[in-house]
Amino acid sequence: MAVQQKFLSELHEAAIAWADAGFAVFPCCVGLKVPACKNGLDDATTDHDQINRWWTENPQYNVGIAPARSAMYVLDVDPPLGAETLARLTKDHGLLPDTLTIRTPRGGFHYWLLGSVRSTVQALGPKLDTRGEGGYVLVPPSIVNGVEYEYVGDTNNVAKGPEWIAELLADAVRDGVGAGTGIELDSPTSINRALALVQQYVASSHVAIEGSGGDNRTYAVASECLNFGLSEHRAFTLLRDEWNPHCQPPWTDDDLAIKVRNAAEYCQNEQGAWAVPSAEKVFSDVVHFADGPAQPSDPKRSRFYPRDESEQNERPEPTWLLDGLLQDESLAMIYGPGASWKSFLALDMCLTLSAGIARFGCPERPPMDTVYVAAEGARAIERWRRPSWREAHGVVSPLPFFAVDSMPLVARPQEIIDLLEAIKARGIKPRLLVIDTVARAMTGKNENDARDVGEMVEGLDLLKRELHCTVLAIHHTGKDSERGGRGSSALYNDFDTVMEVKSNKVAKAMALYMRKQKDADEPQTPWTFEVRDVGKSLSLFEIETCAFNNMTKGEDAFSPAKVGAALRTMQAFGETRAVTIHALAAEITPQLQGESAEDVGRARSKTERTLNNLAKSRLSAFVITVGRSNRWCLPAEANDPEL
Repeated sequence: MAVQQKFLSELHEAAIAWADAGFAVFPCCVGLKVPACKNGLDDATTDHDQINRWWTENPQYNVGIAPARSAMYVLDVDPPLGAETLARLTKDHGLLPDTLTIRTPRGGFHYWLLGSVRSTVQALGPKLDTRGEGGYVLVPPSIVNGVEYEYVGDTNNVAKGPEWIAELLADAVRDGVGAGTGIELDSPTSINRALALVQQYVASSHVAIEGSGGDNRTYAVASECLNFGLSEHRAFTLLRDEWNPHCQPPWTDDDLAIKVRNAAEYCQNEQGAWAVPSAEKVFSDVVHFADGPAQPSDPKRSRFYPRDESEQNERPEPTWLLDGLLQDESLAMIYGPGASWKSFLALDMCLTLSAGIARFGCPERPPMDTVYVAAEGARAIERWRRPSWREAHGVVSPLPFFAVDSMPLVARPQEIIDLLEAIKARGIKPRLLVIDTVARAMTGKNENDARDVGEMVEGLDLLKRELHCTVLAIHHTGKDSERGGRGSSALYNDFDTVMEVKSNKVAKAMALYMRKQKDADEPQTPWTFEVRDVGKSLSLFEIETCAFNNMTKGEDAFSPAKVGAALRTMQAFGETRAVTIHALAAEITPQLQGESAEDVGRARSKTERTLNNLAKSRLSAFVITVGRSNRWCLPAEANDPEL
């Protein structure tokens, strides 16, 4: 494509000149650092025809360069701490060679060097980054925020990078250092995590909607992608391809690019603040806390050590934490709809074990350490539910029960390690550890993706192995509760024990069904409970299956036909013969043979609550107001023998 030189803009001429010098060039938006071509730095080239097409499209495009395309990288020094970091490093390792240097609009410096390194954020120290593989920079005469990039010094040559830079970067990667001390941008792990988050947002309609905070939402999602360790270009590409088409209306590419640029410029976290090495790397480096540091004379046995038959015979048989319900050192899950008292049940199991009382079909036993990790509602657990349980079961002595009010995220594997260390630091040896809930632990992951679920299960398995405990995860059902727990089938397949909660809110009763027991037969009869008000909260009380059936099978017991029949038996026709709710409850409460007066009274109270709940809906035809109270009756004409 022939272009007459006299019509070239300064930026167009510069793009050609940089390409002729061997630098791979691509266009960036006018006044911005955001790529203006579809594939960003991946489109970088030295081909004149392509460059001419770009800058003919817009002569004021900024000039971007992908250093790695020319076997180079850039040492990016951000003011003011970057200069201090570089000064300290050069004092310890030697000065930088005389090389091409460019001052950035923010007052920092780009030192161009020959060599091959990954793009990193602060791997060498505060405000000292590298732009190599997966990264790019702008060059003169590009302009950002009204300020031009400028050459510094007299040389245009690019010198070989000092060996100490590559060595320090290699050490940082080997050490798996975290945000602020060495993050590799656009790693496969970071890209996959950001992609899962964006796809999860799309699935839940968490997108930009005009007139409903779309600007702020776009800024927030872009910031999260950058926090995961994506470069601006990769974050823009991901949002453009996966998220933006679902916005109402979608952003133009230029507007979306500006949102990403603003997020990079102003978000509170450093780029890559949430980035971590892969779960495989983090978990493989964890010391087995129970055994302590490995000794040279007694090296730590591999997790994959093959046991011979004699060693297999010496291994203890599986034992039960709660007979028929939870096995020792296993992975278990309880799932059910929201507000079905799943958390109350898990807390009950923890406190039962910590108190050592006889419940769930188990005899009394010595108290055990338990830990409950709650993403939300921890204060209610500690201040209301726990005291309610104590009052309900007459427990007054201190319990080895511990609560954690911050959920470790599987998307940040180091947090799993932090939880382990915190538990060990207090000398806690839990037999049961509850994770409430799976969804909160998987924030930043996709519970419909079997790979992400696998990483979550590996994190829980690490807790199980290192703490020698049972890990119980709480999970929700999806829209179709008959299909089991929400998300990938791996959530079912990867657990040893899977239980389902079904609750009757009207009768305040709950049943726990065993859906999977890896090393034992699944009981056909559920564990059944009555939910009672105790203190400032609720508590569960074990009841026989027949009592549960009496309470629930018959929302039929409260059908208009059944209640009408009871009123007819009581001759409650018309206002003058209307009966109180107490009398009606006594009539329709199932007879409990051999039960104490207290149990009978409790059953009648539950019937009264149910009647009150239905008085304004399905049973409203039987309710009249007499004075300040409600009475129950059939219409007076219903006493006509001919009816």
